[in-house]
Amino acid sequence: MFEAINNIVGKISTKKLIYIALFVIVSCSNMSNFCKHGISLTDNQFAYKPTTVKENINDVFFFASEINYKESDAPQLLTWQDLTAVTYTAKFNKQYQADFQYPVFGKTVKMLEGREFYISGHVIPLDVNQGLYAISKYPYASCYFCGKSGPESVVSLKFKNKPAKYKLDKVKTFKGTLKLNDSNPMDFIYIFIDTEEMKTASDKLNFGI
Repeated sequence: MFEAINNIVGKISTKKLIYIALFVIVSCSNMSNFCKHGISLTDNQFAYKPTTVKENINDVFFFASEINYKESDAPQLLTWQDLTAVTYTAKFNKQYQADFQYPVFGKTVKMLEGREFYISGHVIPLDVNQGLYAISKYPYASCYFCGKSGPESVVSLKFKNKPAKYKLDKVKTFKGTLKLNDSNPMDFIYIFIDTEEMKTASDKLNFGI
């Protein structure tokens, strides 16, 4: 065997033997030990480092917060079910010298105030010439105005610009900033500020009831 190796080595030039020897030395040595820049390959080597569960959770929460931030730039769907977390208490109103039912909003509803939403429902004209409208979960024949549902099923619409003349019970979608009213008995408990109509392919798909 040694004789065969000697025959092979004898056929290789001295220059090639030097290259092979250098290659073996470089491959088997930590060359960072000869580096004068303070860099060590043993400290900065490429290696698989499994991510801990804690790091994964932090990444997920960060990613989710980014999504929520971007989505919050656009109006969110407001369903009629979202508005049901409300109870009422009777209070005496000095201005009108009468008792009124004042709303007491639940925590989930309070969190919605000041945010921009869109909602679909039946248009209820209050004063067409003045541009006063409301949107109702139910059509006029079975809505709050006929005493067949609660005040949480209606949203007052305060338009940003002069609105079109909408017909009674027309199903439409509107967007606006939600305001909660627990002090003025002459207005609805839910109000959309800066209301604008949203053109959708099918308003009925946005009811979310």
